[in-house]
Amino acid sequence: MSTDVFASDGATSILDTVATLQEEILNLNLAKTAKGARRTSDLPVATRAKLKNLPEDAKVRVSGVAGYPSVEPLPIFVKQEAEKLLSADYGSADIVLGGTDRNAARGSGYAGDTQAAKIDMVVGRGGSNTRFLDATTGGSSYIDPDFEKDSARIYMSQKSKMHEYFNLKAAIKGGDVAAEGSSAVVIKADNVGLISRGALKLTTLYGGEKSTGGSNDSYSGIILMANNDNSDLQPLVKGTSLLNALRSMVDLIDDVRSILVSFLDMQMDFNTKLMNHKHISPFNAENTSESPDLMVAAMLHNANLMAKTFTSLKSTAMNLANHEKDFFEKWGSSEGKYILSDFNYTN
Repeated sequence: MSTDVFASDGATSILDTVATLQEEILNLNLAKTAKGARRTSDLPVATRAKLKNLPEDAKVRVSGVAGYPSVEPLPIFVKQEAEKLLSADYGSADIVLGGTDRNAARGSGYAGDTQAAKIDMVVGRGGSNTRFLDATTGGSSYIDPDFEKDSARIYMSQKSKMHEYFNLKAAIKGGDVAAEGSSAVVIKADNVGLISRGALKLTTLYGGEKSTGGSNDSYSGIILMANNDNSDLQPLVKGTSLLNALRSMVDLIDDVRSILVSFLDMQMDFNTKLMNHKHISPFNAENTSESPDLMVAAMLHNANLMAKTFTSLKSTAMNLANHEKDFFEKWGSSEGKYILSDFNYTN
């Protein structure tokens, strides 16, 4: 199979062809807002034609398949003099070691400070709209750290402004403050997963000394804040305390039920006495007969209290007991109604 796709003299090898193509695509400009699996529509017509006409084994070498390089924009990273850049041979993935803390151009962050070292691990600099050419000058595209657009990053700094760099809202509560000048580690990506084969602990510390010097003498909490929205932050509920509070509430409800049962006992006793009571006749000082209407009404009233109210109160007692068993006892329900987690704990 011939390998002189670009050269008429037949002297260009497949590897030279691929290298030449990689150099040519540095003159492209991608300005799309959403990424497909592969983008070739941004390539110049002539370059797309050359790609199409490559021999099959040469196409593989620029396909990104099986570890081969891929045709994609790779802007030039603007490096501080003191920074050491460890870059992948192909693809946008690098680690910046050393230099001073910064979140953008070389003079940003704590540039010029001592004890402000950093490590910045990034894939996908510039995000989805990485350019081959500078949109203004038309020359090579240069890029600084961009904590907003870069696709994924792990940033470790000895001295930083974490809240400012990543536009994080301070929780105000839980000991969270928009700390400046302290060490920080931040992970940012479209999705982040922390996976542990054992226990996973999120822990804050009290005591000791801070990285900036001085005592770590303030208590701090763990803030879970969705959508970076601090407008309605509320404290978490402690499970065992909640369980005890709910048990007390059930006991109070049962106390009210018992009071009502006692009241009904007295009411029925009163109804019975009222039903059977007699008056003394003013004519011969003898007892009168019971009131037929009152006897019927009292008998019906007592019957309804027994049939409905007492029965309902007994059902309520059973329901409260079952409620406690199902929701408050770990093995109380086969349907998994127990309200406390078997695995997750907080203070």
